[in-house]
Amino acid sequence: KIYGDADPAFTYSITNGSLAFTDTFSGALSRVAGEDAGLYAITIGTLAISDGSGGNNYNLTFVSKNFEIKKRPATWTTNPNSKTYGDPDPTPLTTGSGSNFLPADGITATYARAAGQNASPPTYHITATLSATPAAKLNNYIVTNNGAEFTINKRNIEVTADAGQFKIYGDADPAFTYSITN
Repeated sequence: KIYGDADPAFTYSITNGSLAFTDTFSGALSRVAGEDAGLYAITIGTLAISDGSGGNNYNLTFVSKNFEIKKRPATWTTNPNSKTYGDPDPTPLTTGSGSNFLPADGITATYARAAGQNASPPTYHITATLSATPAAKLNNYIVTNNGAEFTINKRNIEVTADAGQFKIYGDADPAFTYSITN
């Protein structure tokens, strides 16, 4: 089964010998307890032979096999984000969400981005570091976690020449001044 899914019905077959007359098997198999990804032995639960003698007409040998709980495929989607050059990074840096995780595992993410403060391109890759409660629950997943891009947008600036600048005819030009107006 896949981690988090219900157990299937366990089946069995006679691999050596046969039942006589109209004798039948009844009951069910079970498995060793556990719900994390891994191998668990299949065991005899209530398996019995109905032969009119409590199964005493047979020498029953049970050959156990392993039951596998496979890792659950899941995806963490990180949202891209941006800021304007010179501004601090947003808090939180970004957001994201997971799909196909079990709610009981409490999967969350913290985000970091590649260092740099220059206007993009290039962008600065955001990575998501996942955690779970308890942390070992992450071992039950095959996670696709591609991150996203953080863009630093160019800062808009408007420079306006100061009004009222002049010179007297024949004089040298003054140093021209300006103001940042936006």
